[in-house]
Amino acid sequence: MMSAKAMRAYSLDLPERVVAAYEKGEQTVAEIAARFSVGQTFLKKMRWQKRETGSSERLPARARAKRALADEHRNWLRKQIKEQPDATLSELKQGLAAKKKVSVSLATVCRELKELNLPRKKVVCRRRKKHAETRLVLATNENCGSRPVKVY
Repeated sequence: MMSAKAMRAYSLDLPERVVAAYEKGEQTVAEIAARFSVGQTFLKKMRWQKRETGSSERLPARARAKRALADEHRNWLRKQIKEQPDATLSELKQGLAAKKKVSVSLATVCRELKELNLPRKKVVCRRRKKHAETRLVLATNENCGSRPVKVY
């Protein structure tokens, strides 16, 4: 477990002091990093930031990536899973493209289902013989009747 000291944010003036020490040119990057108890990468980033922006002040936090699916599309996914719990990711992706005119990757569909708290597990029904099709379904036994369900 990390100590509370290791988890605290750097003080606001630390980047300025670190860069000023480097600009004096009296010590190496490793020596300055050790002197201020910071990583060498931190010092390198602060040097780059000072060179590019002219300031070593904290940069504002970056915005998150925009969601690929709107609430309307997530509601559609929830409804589809309720109506057809054994739908594959590929089928859901094709349904989004055909009915909602939205083109997304399989990973996006999977991520959205996970965010909607729809647990997905691979289940193989034993009805099929040689080449059993593995489908992503809700983890319930009702999909295969009373036969045993193999979960991977």
